[in-house]
Amino acid sequence: GRRLIMRVFSRSSLMRIGRILLFVLAAIALGGFLFAWSGLYNVAASRGHLAITNAILTFGMRNSVKTHAMGIEAPPLDNSDMSILGAAHFQSGCAFCHGAAGMPVSPIAQSMLPSPPDLSKSMREWNDRDLFWIVKNGIKYTGMPGWAAQQRDDEVWAVVAFLRRLPSLDAVA
Repeated sequence: GRRLIMRVFSRSSLMRIGRILLFVLAAIALGGFLFAWSGLYNVAASRGHLAITNAILTFGMRNSVKTHAMGIEAPPLDNSDMSILGAAHFQSGCAFCHGAAGMPVSPIAQSMLPSPPDLSKSMREWNDRDLFWIVKNGIKYTGMPGWAAQQRDDEVWAVVAFLRRLPSLDAVA
């Protein structure tokens, strides 16, 4: 491989390409810094991100959750007592933003960007360990806090058990 490259490009032309690439990267970094320094990017919470920015942030968030949740082992979540305990935790800590049966999402949460997802629909793409990681750690820059009692994995698993039952509960309600 290296001999072929050396035959196609001389050492001086490789050095020139390297300098050009380094210059282009430095120009991009400087342009990014100047854009941030200028204050032109609107950070107002009353406006969402540009579509490309939102796509990049969503892509990064999904991959980060999947990566960090990889080593988590989910316990059996089919215990109804566990789901009931999770429902109580959800009602006291999550329903304000995500809503619940008979309890609409608060006006404050409705104006959040990004808005809190409807958990009866949006969490289906996540497996149990992903949900555990999200509930326990929260998601930066979304308003989703980490679990208050970080040492209480049993409480977090109870919420995950309830979230797994939530779509069927919404269908009944």
